[in-house]
Amino acid sequence: MSAFLANNDTHTAIHADTLAVWRWNEPQVFGVREVPLGRKYGTTEVRAWMQASFVDYENHYAANPIFDRTAALAGYAEWAEGIFDLDPESLVTVGVGAEVRGFALVDWTAEIPNIRLNAVLPEARGQGWFSKLITETMHQAKTHGYHSLESSTQVQNVAVQRTWAALGWRPEAPLDTTHLVRNELFR
Repeated sequence: MSAFLANNDTHTAIHADTLAVWRWNEPQVFGVREVPLGRKYGTTEVRAWMQASFVDYENHYAANPIFDRTAALAGYAEWAEGIFDLDPESLVTVGVGAEVRGFALVDWTAEIPNIRLNAVLPEARGQGWFSKLITETMHQAKTHGYHSLESSTQVQNVAVQRTWAALGWRPEAPLDTTHLVRNELFR
């Protein structure tokens, strides 16, 4: 593959980002459990949370000058909807009363359940909700009979990785994302 990238006259390779994959493998759950919200939510709420949470999110789409950031955000919302529509039980929420502060979408069908998307809403950032969200997701995994979870984030997303480390998660692997763009598209 590297020879293709180095000797290609028709495409330009753009290093888009590096993901850090992390895993929780402990039979014990760390942290104080947040009482999950009893309300059931739907696709409309999931889409709205995604759009609010992922505005200006640095990801591999943002690294590509050809991609429209608004369309990338819509893609994240569509991805979240698809996960939720396939399995409404994928949604884990934390908050106060009926007010959601953070949410996660977990693929329980993966060999190791994978938190595909998660975020704390902008107005709740810096208040400890991400730790509560991950702790609740770990409790949900145990409730489903699992003792492991995986998730990934961009390597520059240090705050998320610090939270995972504090909760007993360990780094597993890096993954690079490269976009091959036809040169004619840069014109």
